[in-house]
Formats: sequence, structure tokens, C-alpha cells
Amino acid sequence: MHHIPHGRPFAEDLVRGVMAMTNGPEDLADSIILLPNRRLSRAVRDAFLRMSEGGAQLLPRMLSIGDVDEDSSELVVAGWDVDDLPQVIDPLERQLYLSRLITEFINAGGASSSEEAKLSLGEVMSLARALAEFLDQVETAGCDLNKLDDLVQGEHAQHWSKILTFLKIVTETWPQILQEINRSDPVVWRNAAIRARARAWQASPPKGLVVVAGSTGSVPATQDLMKAVMTLDRGHLVLPGLDTGMENAAWDDLGDPEDETFVAHPQYPLRQLLDALDFSRSEVTVWQGTYEDSGYNAEASGRINLLREVMRPARQTDQWRRIPERQMVKPDSVDGLHLVECYDRRQEAEVIGLAMREALEVPEKTAALVTADLKLAEAVSDVLRRWGIAVAPSAGKRLIDTPPAQFMRLILEAWIEDFSALSLLAMARHQLAAAGMEKSAFRQQIRALELKLLRGPQIRTGRHQNGFAALYEEAKTKDDELAAFIKTRLLTPLEPLLALDRNAQTDLATIADIHGQVTEAMSATPEDSLAPWQGQDGYRLGQFLHKISLYGGAIRLDPEAYQSALMVLMSGEMIYPDDVSHPRLAILGTVEARMHTADLIILGGLNEGISPAAPPADPWMSQKMRIDLGLPHAHWRVGHAAHDAVMAMARPHVLMTRAERDDGSPQSPSRWLQRLDAVMKVTGITLPSRPDLLAYTKMMNAYDGEVKPIARPDPKPPLDVRPRQFSATRLDTLLHDPYAIYAEEILKLKALPDLAEALGASDRGTLIHKVFCTFIETYPKGSLPEDALDQLIEMGRLAFKDYDHDLSVMTFWWQRFTHMAAWFVTNEESWRKDLKMSYAEIRGETTIPTAMGDIKVTAKADRIDITNDGRVRIVDYKTGAAPAKKNVQEGRALQLRVEALLVGENGYPDIGQDDLAEDDIIEKLEYWKLSGKRGEPGKSAPVMPKDEDVIARSRDGITELLQRFADPDQGYRSEPLAKEANPYSDYKYLARVREWLVQDDDGEGWSG
Repeated sequence: MHHIPHGRPFAEDLVRGVMAMTNGPEDLADSIILLPNRRLSRAVRDAFLRMSEGGAQLLPRMLSIGDVDEDSSELVVAGWDVDDLPQVIDPLERQLYLSRLITEFINAGGASSSEEAKLSLGEVMSLARALAEFLDQVETAGCDLNKLDDLVQGEHAQHWSKILTFLKIVTETWPQILQEINRSDPVVWRNAAIRARARAWQASPPKGLVVVAGSTGSVPATQDLMKAVMTLDRGHLVLPGLDTGMENAAWDDLGDPEDETFVAHPQYPLRQLLDALDFSRSEVTVWQGTYEDSGYNAEASGRINLLREVMRPARQTDQWRRIPERQMVKPDSVDGLHLVECYDRRQEAEVIGLAMREALEVPEKTAALVTADLKLAEAVSDVLRRWGIAVAPSAGKRLIDTPPAQFMRLILEAWIEDFSALSLLAMARHQLAAAGMEKSAFRQQIRALELKLLRGPQIRTGRHQNGFAALYEEAKTKDDELAAFIKTRLLTPLEPLLALDRNAQTDLATIADIHGQVTEAMSATPEDSLAPWQGQDGYRLGQFLHKISLYGGAIRLDPEAYQSALMVLMSGEMIYPDDVSHPRLAILGTVEARMHTADLIILGGLNEGISPAAPPADPWMSQKMRIDLGLPHAHWRVGHAAHDAVMAMARPHVLMTRAERDDGSPQSPSRWLQRLDAVMKVTGITLPSRPDLLAYTKMMNAYDGEVKPIARPDPKPPLDVRPRQFSATRLDTLLHDPYAIYAEEILKLKALPDLAEALGASDRGTLIHKVFCTFIETYPKGSLPEDALDQLIEMGRLAFKDYDHDLSVMTFWWQRFTHMAAWFVTNEESWRKDLKMSYAEIRGETTIPTAMGDIKVTAKADRIDITNDGRVRIVDYKTGAAPAKKNVQEGRALQLRVEALLVGENGYPDIGQDDLAEDDIIEKLEYWKLSGKRGEPGKSAPVMPKDEDVIARSRDGITELLQRFADPDQGYRSEPLAKEANPYSDYKYLARVREWLVQDDDGEGWSG
């Protein structure tokens, strides 16, 4: 038995030893190297290529220990007896079978609580995946399931008792199911294949050298194979990173399989393996060929001493106090070891990408990222593409994250949401969406659909109104071409989904088949009718759906439960790249990194929960139950992750990185970094960093030109393009934010309404105005009828009818309306005592002469009342905030003043001049604040200036304002007075207000 120490290039040392122990090409070709998985074979083949300096040579057979498919084919070809086991059951088929068992158990009253009885199908399938993992662990560990009876009799809660009852049913029923369908569990197949190989080699030893390399032997069947190999004359076992210099007392402590602090130690897996093989640590020798290159020695450099201290079990960390006196950790132990802490994952990916790009600047230098964070691996791959460098993560990606699977998800989400505006556009804007058209033409039509129908308030929404059908009917009234597009390119390909009855159960296979058909139809182009199934991602997605069609027929579900079930099933499927090769760069998972050799090792994603990964929740057994049954500790993976981390950290040049935040949430450093920091503090040694990489990332994203503060916009367009007409509200805008007038009236820019715009305060105000307008038009004069309030409420019911599906409108708006209606009727009774006529929503206009010609001024008054003596009361309803009385009096709020001016200018055709008094016409200017709140649902706010000819003063002020903008030197300045600016203006972003707001660019400050 041998080992290759930490920090050594494992694959190269392994190959060097194999070549030294074989006699010529034929003997090498007869040799066998067994590796933990088939993906590690690539690293060993590359090492042979380097050792032969690129020359042609015969290679040994490189087999996988635990790969069922490869091992089984190898056994069949060799004629070995594998007990005639049936074909391995597909993982997806097993998950669906176990889901049925769990559902039947819950339906039979086996749930421990009402909450468990309400589990969704997706949650059930997640439990099925955990149950499959449990069955695999039981088979791997060779547990005696008869012990389940003893576990039930223990002091466990009723919940666990029911779970154990179910596990007994499963362990008795599952073998019968496998027998009926003529399938084998994958672990059973693997164990049988491995043990068959061990028996075969013992009976008929291979001719050449046999080496088991890189495995920590966590599977008992693998341990049996190792024992068999070690009985061979030319059999060898090569362990990765055995620490032969670890203190004997610390080594002896690792024998406790129930103590989490020891289970999480990097040497724990190897300690368990040596115990199982009945070997002592002192009997393990260094593998032949190691150190023959006079290369790096982590032990001699002091790095291993540092890592031993960092990885001490928790109960031994009191020894850290003695580090200075023992002088076990020296300053040169951190030579070549760097830590960079980044703001977020994006910056971390850029730092890593820069470090890898930097490595390419040195001839023949290699670099490898080692991370368990799949998102980080993909992000680094994207960063490298910036320089035209293609490096695919060897750890693969989830099927659910691939473009064709995302398109399927978007189609499903749109259907679940009844094709709401947002979900419909998300689906239609996907890169695969085409619906039988050229993609460019399809996107043009979708853009037209968005602009004409999907933006603005969506009164028609609501499932009971069938949003998609209503959309088509609306399109027919506005645009025939658009309606035809909706029918042929959306309704027709989506018809199979639309035809599904949401309230009727179907089977998983049927709905998945429909989903696949719709995806194919929605992604078809004139040149390609099978777009979603192209490439590796599409091929794997097609395989996935094919499996569901084969195995999902017995799963009954409501159509709306399909979404959660599909997401769970997809998330369990991994896709590994066909080619991850780059001559000098690599992005690796932690297992692949054991064999990989690189000049620079980058350990990325060193945050708790990622490195190491948090142990998966076990819904089937508590920790004590696992130990009593014979299963490994729930944290057994942590020890393996720690072992892989130490293997990487022991390399001569290591860059460690982490992100302080992920999606805005603070992240904790990996426990290994926390321990490293504690040891550094004790020793007084400073861990080096790479601030230059952080600086470069900022430079990459920074503007390298001269930064000049922007001036407040003040455009001066020619007089001939300046507007010649203003409404009362637009005059207010001209006064407070001329730039908004410039952008809308001169540049003709208008903000797009929001998608499926939510009803807001302005919509509520419009609705309330409509009701009161109807009431005034019905009773324009005279006293009110006795049932005036009832009639006003009924008018409100008719106006609110279009919104009866909107719960917030009917719950909040309606209640407030009833309150303000009561106030309105009460106030109206006293208001009408001397009323001659009332006009609602009355329109008027007048002209104001200026230096550039006449300007038309218009207004639509909420209400103008004429009293018996010919005087005028002007009322404006406000459901929100009303202008302050001071602003009206000082001419800073113009709405009511413009309406008063039109009265004085005979600007309202509906109001006869003979009905008005000869002078002092305006009696009142008032805002009626209609809040609908309890206690004060309405309130009148008089703003009439005292001792002022309102009409004459308003004419002078408005004329002065318009004359100012008849001067070619007068600019349309943005927000001259910030305190009066409209906070809801659509043009703040266009004017870049935030860029100049804090400046005093011309010395005028806020006043402009």
C-alpha cells in the first residue's frame, strides 16, 4: 500500500511510478489503473502524454471503480459472473415509483400532521429523491434493516415512529417492485459488479500491473476490491494525501464515527479505510516515483504543518496556544498562498478570470479553478469568454438551467398565470421563441403586441375572464394583422395546453408530452422544426421528456401541480460537457481536482454552505437513528470535502477567493478560512493577498475617460417648434418643469405605460370623478331627492362594475367611495341653497397673445357652479394631495386660476354670459379633498385669494409665463425649483436629474 503526499501532482507521480514498474510497452498496455470515476481518466491520460513528451505510446486500461455502465460492460465482455442481475433502474423511474409509494402512504393516513398530508407533488418527489438516497446509503453500508424494529422501540417521537413504519414498508415492498419490473438498484448493481471483479481477479489475476489510485474507499464494496488487488503479485493501492506525519494521538482520535468533529477531519476517510483494510498508517509507503522530479515538497515547506493546525478537531484546538512555543508554523509556510475577499460573486468571478488570464501570459504556465459552486464556475467561464477563451466547467450544469429547459419553464409559467402580460412576454422574448416564423419577424410582432395591448392598465385580467381569449378579442377591434398573429402564432401552437382542464386530473406522461409538443411548436422556424432538441442541451432535454413518457403514466396529478413536479425532476438531472479541454486552463469540481496538475490552483467559493456544502436534510432518520442502523454520520461528506480542500491548499501556488455577499445577503467565510484566520492570529503571520487583482477588476468596469459633471438641461429650441397650446395642467408643468414640456411636446417623447400596469391613485381619481360627474349631470340644479345617497351609491356600482374582479378595488376603493359619497351628499345639501346651475367636466378655452403669436389655453373643470346672483364657484376634486392655499394665491399652482381666467374670458361656451354677474364674478375657488377615510371622508379647502381681482391677476401671471417662453433665449430648464418638482415625472431619468441635483452648476442653487 502506498500514498502520494499532499501538494504533489498526483496524476504525474502516479504515471511516473506506473512507468517505472512496467517493463516496456506491452507490459504497460497489459496494466490496469482503477480510478474513482471515468472523468479522472482524462487527467491520467494527459499525464502519460506529458511524461512521454508527446510521443506515441500504448496506455494501460483506465477503468472506473464505481461507474456502473462502464464496469458492467467490462464484466460482461470478460465473461464474469455478476449474479445475472437485471438492468439498472433509471434514477427518474425510481424517483417516480417512490413518489407513488409516499403518496399512497400519506393517503392511507401515514402523515404525522395535517401539514404533511397537504404536501404538493413536487414536495413528494423531493422526498422520493431523499428516499432513493437513503436506500442507496443502506445498500452501500450493508445495513441490517431488521434493526428498524429496534429503532421503533426506542425513545423517538411519534413522527419518527411513523417514518420508520413507512421505511419498513418500503424496504419490504421495494425489492418486490424491482422484481416485478425486472430492474436492479444502481448501488446493488455497482456493488455486485465491483465484488465480481474482485472475485474474478482473485481466481484469475490480470497479467499486468493493477493499481487502484485516488480513492478514499468510502464504499465497502470498493474496500473489498482493494483487498483483492492487494493480494495480487502486482497489485498496488495508492492513497491520495495520507498524512503520515500527523501526531499519533490526533490520528487515534479519528476512530470515533459518531463524533462530528472527527468525521469532518480531512484524514477521517483515510483512517476509516485503513481500519477496514486492517492496515496501520506506518505500513503505508510513499509511491515509487514521488519526488523523483525534485519538485515541490509541502512537508518540507511547512505548508502541511500549517494545514494540520488549521484542520485540528474542535476538541483539540486548545493546542493552538502552543503553536508559537512549538514553532510548528513558520512564516514561509504561507509563501505562495493568497486570499482575496471580494464584494460579491460577480467580482469574485472577475478576479478568478483575471488570475487565469494572467497565467496565460507566462509560457506553458497552467491554472485551474477548483470550486463546488456551480454558479461561480459558470460565471468564471463567462468572464473568460470576454477574451475569447473557452473553458467549460467539468462539474457540468443542471438540466433546469439550460436554454431549452428554461424555455419550457417559461411556457409553463405563462400557462399557469393565464398568459399575463409579463409571463407572455417572458416566454415570447426567449431566444428559442419563433412559432414557425423567422425569429426577427416574430419579435417584431411581439413588440407590436406589447405596445398596443399589453402595456397600460389590464382591466381584463383575471383567470375567470380567460385572459388570452380576451386579448385576442381586443386585438380584433384594434388591429386585424395583430389578431391574426395572436391566433396563428400563439393560440394555435399553445392550443394543447389551453385545452387542458385545470380541474381534471391527468397523468404525468400525458401532460409532459403536451408540454413537449407545445415547446416544439413555439420554437419552430421555417428552417428547423426541432429547434429545442438540438445540441447537447436539447438532446438531454429530449431524453428527459422521453423518460417521463415511459415512466410517468401511473402518476396522476392536477395540471397545476405539474409545474412543481417538473422543476424537482429537472433539477436532479445533470449535464456534463462533451469537451472541457483547454491546453492550460481548467474549471474543476473538487473530486476531479485530485488528479489535476496546475501551476496555479484557485480555490473559489470558500463560503460556509458551499465549501463545505451543508449536509442535506435527512427527512427519514435522525442522527442517532442513522448511527444505530449502521449508516455513516450525516456529516461524512464534510470530511471528504476537507480532504480535497487540503489536497488543493497544499499545492505550491494557491489563490483562495470568496464573496462577502451573494444576491445582496452577507455570507460567512468557510470554516476552513475561519480556522486559518485563527491560526494566523496566533502565529502573528499575515496571510498574503492580491490587491492588484481587485484593482484590475475595478479598472475593467470603470470608465477610463475624463469625467465631467453634467449641467442642468436647459434646451432652447427655435420658436417655430415651440408649443402653441397648453391645458391648465400643462401650464403647471411649464411653470415647475419646463424640460418635461420640451421632451413631450417638442421631442415627442412619451413614457411607455408599465406592463399590465397596476391600478393606482390616478385611476382611482378618474373613477371617482366619473361618478360625481354623472351625479351632477343628473341633478345640475335644485335640491336633491330624498334618496340622493342611494342613487349616488348605485351610480358608483355601475362605474365600479368593470373592476369587480379586482379584490383590492372592491375591498378598499369601494369602501372609501361609500364614505366619501355620504359626505358629498351631506355637503351638497348646504352647498346648493343658492345654486342656479352646476356644470360637471366642462371644457373651455381662450387665447393669450405673445411675441410669437397667439397661444391657446384650455381647461376641463371638474365643476363650475353659478349662484342665483350670477357669481361663480369653481371646485376641483382631489382624491390625493391638493396644492397649498399659499401656492394658489402666489400663482405657483395654476389649475383653478386658469379655470377662473376662462370664466372671465367667456371661454366656456356652455355658460351663458348673461348668467354671470357684471363684476367680481369669482366667488369661491375650492379643492374638495375626497379621501374616503373614516372620521373625515371629505373636506372642503377654500383657496380664494383675498382682496384680489382673481381673473385680472391670473391673466397677467399666465401671460407673463407664456411671454417668457416666447423669447428664443429662454430655455426649457429642468426643475427650476427642486422643491416644487413633480416627484412622479416621466422625464427625470431623461433629464438625468440625479447627476446634477447635488451640484450648484451656475451659482443659482435651487432657484435655478
